[in-house]
Amino acid sequence: MKRFLFLFLLTISLFACKKPGITSLVFVNKPVDNIMMVGDTFQMEVLIYPMEQAQSASVKWTSSDGAIASVDDNGLIVALSAGKVLIRAVAGDAYADCEIIVDAGKANFIFSSSVAHYYGDIYDFGTKNFALQLFESTIKSDENGNLSGEGFIMNFSLNLDTDEQKIKTGNYKLADTGESFSFLPGSFSTSSNEYGSFLGQLKDNTLSILPIKEGKLEIKQEEETYNITFSLTGERGEVLTGNFSGEIQYFDKSEENLTIKNYVFSDVEKTLDEQNNQIKLQLKNGNDTLKLNFNVPTATNELISNKTYEVSNENTAFSIEKGILDNGIQKGSWLCCENEAFPVLSGKIIYTESKTLEIMLFSTGIKITSSVSASF
Repeated sequence: MKRFLFLFLLTISLFACKKPGITSLVFVNKPVDNIMMVGDTFQMEVLIYPMEQAQSASVKWTSSDGAIASVDDNGLIVALSAGKVLIRAVAGDAYADCEIIVDAGKANFIFSSSVAHYYGDIYDFGTKNFALQLFESTIKSDENGNLSGEGFIMNFSLNLDTDEQKIKTGNYKLADTGESFSFLPGSFSTSSNEYGSFLGQLKDNTLSILPIKEGKLEIKQEEETYNITFSLTGERGEVLTGNFSGEIQYFDKSEENLTIKNYVFSDVEKTLDEQNNQIKLQLKNGNDTLKLNFNVPTATNELISNKTYEVSNENTAFSIEKGILDNGIQKGSWLCCENEAFPVLSGKIIYTESKTLEIMLFSTGIKITSSVSASF
């Protein structure tokens, strides 16, 4: 009986000396109505119970969808795109969840002036390209496209089947194929060059860019007055609407603003990407490098003879992968110069029976030509 009593007392003593673990986590603060706008940041904090465990506890933060909102090791949330996401704080065996709604936001613009730069068939689409720009009253633009002031601009890269240097009335859809009555989606390079359609904000002589990924545009005309309305979606789901009424000032940039780069490449490097069925070439001329991704049925040691490769974002066989910037990373085909880089947006390369690459490619304002002997 005494032995039993001793063991019982020992058991009680051991349990009494054991420190209690973390029982719960409670959020100290949350975004108002649990809603954040795209681009917003918010610092989350939690209380740990019991309090004596807080000093030594380590809190781990996670997001159920990092593409919608990310959270760092300290609980700082960054809203990235529209949607719902669950932010979880974990300490020991306890956790707390907070659902965050990320709103892409809406904006309506009334523009008071406009210019259009005519570039001709700069992309080799078979259609003519116009850079149509709409400005707030606080923005000015000269004939060379140089901007001054502060405020918002809207840039549309329009494509039309026309022999005139004037924009046609009608309904335009977003498409990257260059078809008539379309406008190109927005993208931009690592340099200061912008491409396609975008909303821009000029402030402190710096132009911030929001690429346009979806939407429609309507242009009407009564004598010299254009009436333009648009409904667009930005890169992260932003809803953009607006209108313009007034005259459009035209500038012909089809010759003077086109930079011709006729290269004599001295070095050609080839690598195989069997997983993606691509042959990757790097053509070098001094400090300039033309990076090309050829899509083929099967990645082999040779390109297909006497074949024409068109630039495409579909990555179909016998095509060249279009250049894009994905989260700051260059993907596809690019012309890389010493201090800037330009995505290959359109054009073609013919690989002839005589083992020659006949190159004619385009980026905004740039035409790249070359004839390269290359036996693979």
